[in-house]
Formats: sequence, structure tokens, C-alpha cells
Amino acid sequence: ALEGLRRWCFESTMWFGQRAGYLAAFMQDAFNAPLVVQLTEELRDALPSILGEHQLMNMWAFKYANNESDWPIQGTAVHADIAAVNVNLWLTDDEANEDPDGGGLIVYHKQAPSDWAFSDYNSLGQVPKIQAYLADSDRLVVPHRQNRVVMFNSNLFHETQLPRFRSGYT
Repeated sequence: ALEGLRRWCFESTMWFGQRAGYLAAFMQDAFNAPLVVQLTEELRDALPSILGEHQLMNMWAFKYANNESDWPIQGTAVHADIAAVNVNLWLTDDEANEDPDGGGLIVYHKQAPSDWAFSDYNSLGQVPKIQAYLADSDRLVVPHRQNRVVMFNSNLFHETQLPRFRSGYT
């Protein structure tokens, strides 16, 4: 499954989205191969107490910059999502990661406040407000590892660690 996903992501022309520091592919635009849907259903079957009642509503893939000459290097900014569960899976070889303690995900132990609108907790313009809110929060740092899955409550604030992958990585 891992090699099939890597090959599909590498060969596909689905990378229509662009963000600061990375390319994006979204379910509604082409990130919806049968293998991805199969993995989703197998995860639901394997983890019924976590995923069983929830339907897949959205999914996406990000490809971060290789080096400073590609794009400004930054990860996905701190935010929370509208969903029950986030599932993150890293496909890139560990050897491509120049920082073995980085390139992964930071998950904060605080959820988005119920009185905040979506635009308050999922917008680049609100990052300073979010950072102030999280100033006293514990956090879990999960370094990048190929084939690692990280699952968590989508309402928890999270962000990508600074990606530092070698130039030319696949």
C-alpha cells in the first residue's frame, strides 16, 4: 500500500493547489484514488471505536518544498479542523528528511474554543491569536517517519514542523 501510494502521488497530475511553501492535492480535484479509499475503509474496520461511525468527508495531500530555491520553506500553520478525526500518513523516505527530529507534526493539547468561528481557528490571519491562546498549552511533537500514521481529535490545534528534506527527494 505504501509503495502504491508513493507511486500514485509521484506520477499523478493532481497537484493543482498551491500554498505558502507547498503544493496541495484535494479529494474533490483528484486526490481520490481507489487505493486511498480502500485504506480509509480498512482503517475504519480496524479501528471501529475511533473511526467506525464517521464518514470520510475530505482528504488531501501536501508536498513540501525541497529547499530554499523551490519555495519559501514553511509548514502548514497552526490551526484546527472541522472534523471528528484527523489521520496523517507520511510517505516520504526517512533518508530524505535532513532533520530526524523534525518534518512531522505538533499537536497541542488545546481544542479550538467553542465560541470561535471556523475563520478564527483555521486562517493564516489568525495565527498570532491562536499562538497567544496556545502559549500555555502542552504539546506532542511527532517527528516524520515514513509510513507513520498520526490520528487525533481534529478540533485540537496542530501544525507542521518545519520541513527540511534534501533537494531532489521523491
